[in-house]
Amino acid sequence: TASRIESLTKHFGTSILLSEETLQQIENADQFHFRFLGRVQVKGKKEPVGLYECFDGDGPASTANKAELKSAFEKGLNLFFAQEFPQAAATFDQILKVNPADQPARLFLSKASEYSLKGVPEGWTGVEVMRFK
Repeated sequence: TASRIESLTKHFGTSILLSEETLQQIENADQFHFRFLGRVQVKGKKEPVGLYECFDGDGPASTANKAELKSAFEKGLNLFFAQEFPQAAATFDQILKVNPADQPARLFLSKASEYSLKGVPEGWTGVEVMRFK
């Protein structure tokens, strides 16, 4: 699972990703910056895992921007998973105006825009099924 999650850094445009289970095992986790990116089902696994970005590995400006905009990002995700895609897209667009380098925000903006236009795939649950290693 760790190897599969590590390979998702490119997909999400992040430096550090970890599972919810791993995050729960970190002592003093409040000393780091994390944000939830949703649930994914990695290739070869049946159960989805919660996925978190640790953005302390970003540059100082990006880390500061992501920390400042964390609640806006969470709002955007909540809207996204509630299938309020136009509002989610608007929220992620606002985030990107402040921090254009925020790749997870760009990814969710793209998905929210696509789902606004085309609708969600049949059986969509919000869990992203990853078909690659």
